[in-house]
Amino acid sequence: MKKLFLIILTAGLLFTVHAQTSPSDLKSKFTGNLEDFLGDINKNLPDSAVSGGTWSDAYIGQLIGLPPHFGIGLSCGFSRFPIDGLMDAAEQVGASLDTADWLGGDSIPIINPAIELRIGGFALPFDAGIRFSMLSSNDFFGLDIEYLSFSVDARYAIIEENLVLPDLSVGLGWYHISGNIGYEFNASDLADSAGFTIPSTADQTENLSIDFKTNVFEARVQVSKSLLIFTPYLGLTGYYAMSESSYDIVDESKTLTDSYFGSRIYGGLSFNIAFVKLDLSGNYSFTTGNWGGNLGARFQL
Repeated sequence: MKKLFLIILTAGLLFTVHAQTSPSDLKSKFTGNLEDFLGDINKNLPDSAVSGGTWSDAYIGQLIGLPPHFGIGLSCGFSRFPIDGLMDAAEQVGASLDTADWLGGDSIPIINPAIELRIGGFALPFDAGIRFSMLSSNDFFGLDIEYLSFSVDARYAIIEENLVLPDLSVGLGWYHISGNIGYEFNASDLADSAGFTIPSTADQTENLSIDFKTNVFEARVQVSKSLLIFTPYLGLTGYYAMSESSYDIVDESKTLTDSYFGSRIYGGLSFNIAFVKLDLSGNYSFTTGNWGGNLGARFQL
């Protein structure tokens, strides 16, 4: 009787182990990790979309006047971007991803180099700006990343700076970013460790393609004060973001759509040398806990 019991118990354990490691379970675990990464993208992508895009002066003045007030410049922002879900998927099949230790070891910095233009208003105390950014990298922390980003915004001056008072403005902005992340997996690893059925005629590698996009609508308030050759500033924003991301690998695909309300704080300092301004700023998202920075240089009248 004891032998029969042991045989039944052993068979049950073997069946359980087999069930736990069946191809369908392995695939579900792998695709579940990828779906978690889509959620990470949708939540954190708005932080990348709005990185940069701020000038030290809360209001730059009127376009029609002497001198006319406008500016053009270059900047490069970055924001922390968690990749936990993608790391878990890679580890399941024996691969590994590079990360930035100074960001916590589970994230990479998404950079946002851009050209910016801002012009003063006329009649009413407002200004408006546009920003355009594009990036294509075939090996950024082991990932192939490409995206297009642009934004438009307008600000209205509630208080105009004088000898005592600072500039204080409120504004609205629309930010958009869309692009793709690519990563190559070993085909045999996907078959053995993730339960995929790989055609015999397939290449030795299989490409994971992740598309993403977000639209961010932001309201902000900013204060600044010119002090000799320095202009310190501080701003607070609230935003609503609509994000969509999807993955495609072998015979599996998934699309995830999310929307979020959020808020962030930013601030910094510009060094003003004649008509040139060098701007350094930082920002923090209360919604995601992400932080980032921006370095810019511009010609401004």
